[in-house]
Amino acid sequence: MKSVSEHLPLRAEPLIARLGLLALLAATRLAAAAPPSTADIAAAAQAGYVYGLPYVEMARTRAASLTRGLPVDVFFHRRALSGPADRWVTTPNNDTLYSSAWLDLANGPVLLSLPDFGQRYWSMALMSMTTDNFAVIGRNLPPGPGGKVLIAGPNAGAIEANGALLVRSPTRWVWALGRILVDGPADLPAVYKLQDAMRLTPTGRPPSSPVLPAPPKPDDGADFFRQLAEILAENPPPEADRPMLDRLAGIGLVPGKAFDAGDWSESQRAALQQGFLDGRDAVKGRGGLQLGQVVDGWSYPPAAIGVFGTDYGLRALVALGGLAALPPSEAVYLTHVAPADGSKNWRLTFPPGRWPPAGAFWSLSMYERTPEGRLFFTANSIDRYAIGDRTAGLKPNPDGSLQLLIGTQAPAGREGNWLPAPSGPFVITLRVYLPTPALARGWRVPALKAE
Repeated sequence: MKSVSEHLPLRAEPLIARLGLLALLAATRLAAAAPPSTADIAAAAQAGYVYGLPYVEMARTRAASLTRGLPVDVFFHRRALSGPADRWVTTPNNDTLYSSAWLDLANGPVLLSLPDFGQRYWSMALMSMTTDNFAVIGRNLPPGPGGKVLIAGPNAGAIEANGALLVRSPTRWVWALGRILVDGPADLPAVYKLQDAMRLTPTGRPPSSPVLPAPPKPDDGADFFRQLAEILAENPPPEADRPMLDRLAGIGLVPGKAFDAGDWSESQRAALQQGFLDGRDAVKGRGGLQLGQVVDGWSYPPAAIGVFGTDYGLRALVALGGLAALPPSEAVYLTHVAPADGSKNWRLTFPPGRWPPAGAFWSLSMYERTPEGRLFFTANSIDRYAIGDRTAGLKPNPDGSLQLLIGTQAPAGREGNWLPAPSGPFVITLRVYLPTPALARGWRVPALKAE
């Protein structure tokens, strides 16, 4: 029996179970006591927003799926590549078809059966409610014989996997997100067959229809923490989060206990709301949080991306701007964070022998940013939302360099190298799938130049 449980980024035991009854009662008494000062409330609420946003974003994505009538433990297959109208997940890609399922492991493990993908790039990311990838099935972590993977919850105990690859989730709920590379429209039927061959089979009794926490009201801090408490009750946090949960208990946020600030004073409720707003501003980039090192306007993600541990700031930034990001061993996302807009023409030139170091493929995607900070594709005249090594008509220069042309108008005679841009501000992201060692050894994206 093969297992990857020893590679989990966090200990999988639920915190409440490890605290024990006495510690839980102590935390409950602390939460029931008079709230601390307004300054302490604001500070704890700000930290609580940053900590809790990934849980809430995962719950929002789960609700968007399951409230459409889709059952748990069943794949929903995207049959078309993502475009401007697709806003179910922030920062989508236009290279792969997604297959998405929400697994409820409360009643036992779920068996994942996968077909033979041959030489085609594919991956199946398994994410806990913290947004951590606790396993990415694919070339780096192959399934067991016959394409079998057994996915077990945190309380499953001893399991006989019968030859399947056994992976254990730190949380009851799991988001399984598959990506299959598509090589143009003519390739879609072949990908459909692969999607249809993917299966999820619960091994315990069938799950009942879950009762999902109601989404928080926009701009309402108390309601945000109300939903967070409910999510933490169904997905108890890991042991590593104990210091943060001890701090949040001081403002009444205890997993398994309803959050209610109704008996607080007006000034205390105002402090809670201000801390919530300060946390939201911080995640949007106005409060000092940073997403990796920036070189020549490009942000290089830290090694913890996709497997965050206790790096709550990084986890929150990715949840808002790139939910479901893969870890660097599977893909690296390099985002241009310097200001750029469509009032100018831009060029990105890769020198000879210095093209993106991808073992599978690479692409450069164009996004517009919403007021909430999420990133989505922007409409254009040729329906091109990304450009990369598989783009039809892409031509290198005679010296072996490659120039990508970015702007609102197609460059005459070089349409194959054109990535359309909106007239206003834009964000571009370079994805490198299965990066080669050259990236870790210091490969850098050239600076984006205005013409």
